[in-house]
Amino acid sequence: MIIVYDRSGGHKKLIDELMAPTGVQYQVVPRITEDIIRERNPSSLICLIDDRLSEDDQELFSKENRGYLLIILAEKEPKLSDRIRYSSEIVILDDSIEETRKNLRKAMSSHLVRNLKKVNDTTIYLAKNGLYPGNV
Repeated sequence: MIIVYDRSGGHKKLIDELMAPTGVQYQVVPRITEDIIRERNPSSLICLIDDRLSEDDQELFSKENRGYLLIILAEKEPKLSDRIRYSSEIVILDDSIEETRKNLRKAMSSHLVRNLKKVNDTTIYLAKNGLYPGNV
C-alpha cells in the first residue's frame, strides 16, 4: 500500500487524478507520524509539499532505518536537506497530468533509492556521488 501525505488537505482531486489510473492501492492522510507508518507499513510514502518540509517531517523522514520509498511531490524544486534529497525520489508537478503520472510511476519503480534501507552519513555521501546499493 502507498500512503499519500497531503498536509494542506487541498490536493484531493490532484491525488485522485494521479493515483486512480495506476491501479495501486493508496490512502490519503492529513498528517503523518511514526505510529501511522508502523501501523500501515507502506511500500511507498508520497509527500506533497509546497516549498519545504516542516521540522517534524524532516526529523521523521531522516530516520536511519526506513522500510518505505519516500517520494517528494512538489510544484517546484523543493528546499530539502541532503539527507532527504539523496534518500528519496523527487517528482515535480508538470502542467500535463500524463507527464506527472509518468514521472511518478518512474519514481515508484526506482530500484536505486528503494534499495537504500539505511540512511546515514556514509550512504548519503555515496549517494551524492551516484553510488547507490546495487549500482557499484
